[in-house]
Amino acid sequence: MLFLFHCIDIQPDSLKYILRQRQGTRQQESGLSERVKQFYQDQDDLIDGYERVEKRANNDQEEQDKNDDLNKKRKKMIHILARASFAVNIVSSLMNSTI
Repeated sequence: MLFLFHCIDIQPDSLKYILRQRQGTRQQESGLSERVKQFYQDQDDLIDGYERVEKRANNDQEEQDKNDDLNKKRKKMIHILARASFAVNIVSSLMNSTI
């Protein structure tokens, strides 16, 4: 019964589910034929490929989030500097007009 509840948490199309299907060294220790062992090895290699793609996608998303934060900070700084420049120009023009 515990197994049934545990499986409900993981969707069959999720990466976690796929990663659990790895055979790893378990299949090498068993008395399976070389053909079956090669099948499992190929399957493990394919799963490793899915994992690399997922990690790369997550890293790209993290990088994009960092870039979004930097862009927000840059825009804020540009806004502040533009206002400061405007204020300096006003002060400068007032000083020139009184001279």
